Amino acid sequence: MSHVPREAAPRTAISDAPYQTLKLLPQGAVTGAGAVDAARAPGTPNDVAAPGGNELFYMARVSAREFLVRAVEFWLYATAGMCFLAYLGIANAAGNDDKKFLTALSIVINVVAAMHYRFITSIRGYRGADWYYDNVQESKPWKPWQPLSAAAREVAVDAVRYGDWLITMPFLTVKLYTLVNRDPLNSGYNGLFNDVETAAAISAIMILLGAYARIGCDEIWDTRSTCAFVSGLVAFAGSCACLVVLLIDLGNAAHSIENGYFLRSFFYCWIGYPLVAIVAIVWRLSRKCKTRGSANEYYGGYPESLSLIKDIAFGMLDCYAKGFFALWSAYTCFNQTLFNTRDATPHT
Repeated sequence: MSHVPREAAPRTAISDAPYQTLKLLPQGAVTGAGAVDAARAPGTPNDVAAPGGNELFYMARVSAREFLVRAVEFWLYATAGMCFLAYLGIANAAGNDDKKFLTALSIVINVVAAMHYRFITSIRGYRGADWYYDNVQESKPWKPWQPLSAAAREVAVDAVRYGDWLITMPFLTVKLYTLVNRDPLNSGYNGLFNDVETAAAISAIMILLGAYARIGCDEIWDTRSTCAFVSGLVAFAGSCACLVVLLIDLGNAAHSIENGYFLRSFFYCWIGYPLVAIVAIVWRLSRKCKTRGSANEYYGGYPESLSLIKDIAFGMLDCYAKGFFALWSAYTCFNQTLFNTRDATPHT
């Protein structure tokens, strides 16, 4: 039986039209990577993407923002995992109730914080907050930052942040007072609270007042609404007052602890949170009267640089106040020393 060769099927031309919008530059001689130049006008030889320009650059910026918050997320997950392994190591040992309690608190704090950062990561990657991305056509990863539409997105991000702090702050307060281990009525330091639970409640009120100023009043930038502006300032001042009361009481309680600088750093670092909030409020207020066609028109757009600064600053503060705090507890369970400081055990 003779073999008859089959005719090859005609090749179908493949259109490269979908790829014409992403024209990468030649590889760099040093890095080997395609260069990115957002400053060049569309149509020039070194344009990043054509037509329209710079889509690849904008998507790269979105990936960078997502990287920043994702790194914080997994740092919190990692330190929570360390505490979980430490807890398993001492779970059946007798006489370690304080270590178990402190380690359990660390696990709860960091898992809750990491889960909230996971949602912030999805927002930064243009996946979370579907109600927003489905209705705001300007907010796409390949488009430039739109300050006016970004204001709603930043409120969503900070709503997640304050939700995290509302849950974790009372637990952090309990953990700190457990480590200080000073009876406010009988230890001679003249405590401002009768019990630890009251201090934890004050910390929750502090977060709620700050959340009203940020979410309810949009960082108090719009002075046209007298009620919102005044109530926002009062709420923010009340939040700062609660923080001052907590810091005074914790500072007095931990003042006499020998080699207690590391412990004290975990509540004094809280000062950084309102400082970042103050920077944001002043920044928004300074931009509110920027003329956009009319001298009386207020400008409520959200600056991209401010959003980036907040992601970095709050991320660093959370990494220290929660991540390193949890790592200290885990190291103590493993009989290891962190930064040559005392064990994370109640002061005696």
